[in-house]
Amino acid sequence: MSLARQAAVTLRQVRASAPLVQCVTNYVSMDIMANVLIAAKMSPAMAHGGTSGEAEEFARIASGVNINLGTLDEDWAIGAKNSAKVCNEMNKPWVLDPVGFGALSYRTGVIKELIQMSPTVLKGNASEMITCAKLTYPEDFEDVPAVVDSDGAATEAKGVDSAVSTDMVNTKLLDAFARKFGGIVCMTGKHDYVTDGMDEKYWIKHSVPMLQDFTASGCSLGAIITGFCAIGSQMQPRQSHACSTAQAVAYYTLTGEQAMQDPGYRRGPGSFRQGFLDTLRNLTEDEVGQLSRIERVE
Repeated sequence: MSLARQAAVTLRQVRASAPLVQCVTNYVSMDIMANVLIAAKMSPAMAHGGTSGEAEEFARIASGVNINLGTLDEDWAIGAKNSAKVCNEMNKPWVLDPVGFGALSYRTGVIKELIQMSPTVLKGNASEMITCAKLTYPEDFEDVPAVVDSDGAATEAKGVDSAVSTDMVNTKLLDAFARKFGGIVCMTGKHDYVTDGMDEKYWIKHSVPMLQDFTASGCSLGAIITGFCAIGSQMQPRQSHACSTAQAVAYYTLTGEQAMQDPGYRRGPGSFRQGFLDTLRNLTEDEVGQLSRIERVE
């Protein structure tokens, strides 16, 4: 069965099962993330309380946990760490989005701790993934080139910023980073790269520049990945988290690509956001099976 058809099968299971995705997320993303999950026929829960114990307690009943610390404080940090600990104990998937890593000292410290707890998936743009690798494990990656030249040869990076394109990144660095923390790296951008650092590496090649035009679209992808990983691990035969992540990214970015083709949805950020939600719900499994562009790296 093709990778695209496998993605369609998983989407069918996700829609039928409605996984309960706990979101320890920021104030900015709560509304759109909840609506994205509902559009994808998943069940959202915004439970992040640390000192109250709510995040930890809810993680025990959730299908998986998505952690995004865009608006971080001490209580949020406690909730994130406690819910991640529960997931590790109960073998549930949890996804970490390292927003602002390396920019501010407190959040950098908290996210370092979370990375060292081995998230199921670490998702972010090229700059975030490079920075996470080099600052979390400097003894391993400080001197590893972050980018490659046009011939594919590794070169010295000239600093890490948002201008780094995914097709410039030294994927061997990301592969080694995934092996180091023991999870999946999902690098998002022009094209998306998913790796477990060993046997499974994928490129997902849908172009959706308008996803950058409404806030929290990237945050919400983490929630979709959480749901796919939760269902994939229950399928027979059991599906790897790398494969489930690639499928989630393909479904999400194909949705954006299809929404952009509708003139009514591409007038601007507002209409595109509405169209994106509509298309998440209305995109058929046959369309996913026929149009998804997932390439496995051998």
